[in-house]
Amino acid sequence: HLAKQDLQSAIADFDKAIDLDPHNPVPLYNKGLALIQLNQFDTLRTQQLFEAALKVDPTCMVALMRLSELKLQLAVTFDQAQDVVDMLHDASTKCRDKDELVELATVRSMAIAQLK
Repeated sequence: HLAKQDLQSAIADFDKAIDLDPHNPVPLYNKGLALIQLNQFDTLRTQQLFEAALKVDPTCMVALMRLSELKLQLAVTFDQAQDVVDMLHDASTKCRDKDELVELATVRSMAIAQLK
């Protein structure tokens, strides 16, 4: 459904997948991504989906990256933005390979640049 841009059907499929296996982070963060692509997403619900994916799998870097981007966009104070930078720093110990670490460092650097 995602390949055809049928986002409503994709979201329904992600809901079914979440019901079938609530310990799989993939449908959680994919539903969050689909909600964002609809451009009508509920930021709180999307944030909760990314956080749920991380609760299921703390090493799920896709969910962490999307959560950090969302939180950075929503940050209205310096402290909220700094919390995102700190979250990204703390996550560096959870990277599973060099590519994840490089991507994490890049996102963290961009977040730091936005603080300046």
